[in-house]
Amino acid sequence: EWLSGYWRTELSYPRDGPHWTEEFWSWPARGLMVGMRREENGFDRDRRVLDHMRIQLEHDETRLYLLPDQGTTRTYRLVRSSDREAVFEDPGRDYPQRIAYHREGDAIIVMLSRLDDSDQQAWTYRRVPAHPHPSPPPTQ
Repeated sequence: EWLSGYWRTELSYPRDGPHWTEEFWSWPARGLMVGMRREENGFDRDRRVLDHMRIQLEHDETRLYLLPDQGTTRTYRLVRSSDREAVFEDPGRDYPQRIAYHREGDAIIVMLSRLDDSDQQAWTYRRVPAHPHPSPPPTQ
């Protein structure tokens, strides 16, 4: 449940300019959470990424399914979880072999790595209101 909501991170790179990534996670229901990740690079606005995700309980095992924008579905098995952490692994994958979500207050940290913790990449997302943008005016 702690992962459900709207999360966003914004970075600025000297060469590329502003870059943002956001994740949306549904509330868990009947052993299923549905997620989406999208990102945009401020320098190249035509480069957008959209990934579909789900966390699903199947046969007494929880799995994370990722469907990258340009790829095939990847499956990771939940190996550790608590009220603030969920760690998924696939030792047969080249990279990432581990995807970890960790909650700290109004932030989540997403860490990608190999099983030996090498090649770590981390992003800190902040929770944002459900509707961060103003609603469009009603049509007449």
